[in-house]
Amino acid sequence: MALTLIGLSVGLLLFLVAAGLTLIFGLLGVINFAHGAFYMLGAYIGYQAVASTGSFWLALALTPLIVLPAGALLERVLLRPLYAKPHAQQLVMTFGLILVMEEAARMVWGLGYLRVSPPAALAGTTEIFGSYIGDYRIFACVVAAVVAAGLLLGLERTSLGATIRAAAANPKLAVVLLGVLPGPLMVACAHAIAQALGS
Repeated sequence: MALTLIGLSVGLLLFLVAAGLTLIFGLLGVINFAHGAFYMLGAYIGYQAVASTGSFWLALALTPLIVLPAGALLERVLLRPLYAKPHAQQLVMTFGLILVMEEAARMVWGLGYLRVSPPAALAGTTEIFGSYIGDYRIFACVVAAVVAAGLLLGLERTSLGATIRAAAANPKLAVVLLGVLPGPLMVACAHAIAQALGS
């Protein structure tokens, strides 16, 4: 049972990263190789927030709020000029961004192993069907499931979600039928949300 829950927690976290990547590619048609680097950035910012504030819970709330504008800035400055370009140019740009972000992370946080200890409330274990599972792992599963459900509801039940789905499925038809053009603000919002999902 322990391995099942560990696999489930890793799968849910990978789902969040993949959902963000799919959102970007579906809406923009941009292959963003640097999406995983934003996942890394979220981890380092979370570590730094815990180290600076001493609060795991505050870091948990602040990290997506910091990564979100970074994703919007990336879309505005680096990706928007490449929308009409061939995928090869997008790949080169985002691959180069990976190298820049990795090197910047090395310069700021070094090469050593960094760890954030779970707060006291999540430091214990819980017995589930005869196996002991870390409370932190259970918490990660619940948070990932809640974020995934929020993303699903947001895309299925809100007007912004309908607009994003329509623009991703067929941008030209969305303009004709809905009068919806995937404008810069909607694209930046979708991109920022996609980047923040991984953090």
